[in-house]
Amino acid sequence: MKNLSESDLKLYKFTNETLLYKWDPIGVSSNPEASMEYQAYVLKVFAMIKNSRSSLDIAKFLSEIEAQEMGLTLSQSTIDRNLAIAIELLGFAEKINK
Repeated sequence: MKNLSESDLKLYKFTNETLLYKWDPIGVSSNPEASMEYQAYVLKVFAMIKNSRSSLDIAKFLSEIEAQEMGLTLSQSTIDRNLAIAIELLGFAEKINK
């Protein structure tokens, strides 16, 4: 990722790792060859964070990916997990930008 500030690079990497290891709706995180599986979503979530979108917006986006693009059924625990992930991402962004 060229032309990113140091803090943006940290945020991008954190977003990538969070989606791969904590979100991981299709369970690919244990496969090293799947490290790029969610890359398109990482870029979108990173942009949402940089554009000051809310945790609810980010959680909704993650849930929509699962339901619409992956064909997964959403449960309340999935929705709660996505909100927790969004809150964690925004918290990390706030912390490194202080």
